[in-house]
Amino acid sequence: MNVPGPHFRLTFGTSLGRSRMIRINNIHMGTTDGHMINAMNAIIMSQALSNAAGGDIITARRAQQVETTVTPITLA
Repeated sequence: MNVPGPHFRLTFGTSLGRSRMIRINNIHMGTTDGHMINAMNAIIMSQALSNAAGGDIITARRAQQVETTVTPITLA
């Protein structure tokens, strides 16, 4: 079974008032708020994400560390 590990869910605001979200796998559990703010600002400044119909990313809106619990169900 492939159990998803913890990941970051990053949400950015766009120039057209929309949101864009990216998921980052294989995270470092010791990441601080300051590290995440710096990382999101670096993503914005790099212009590494292409312009989509929703506009260019211009601001960091939200960062979340997501941990999923998977409980297998036995099907008889």
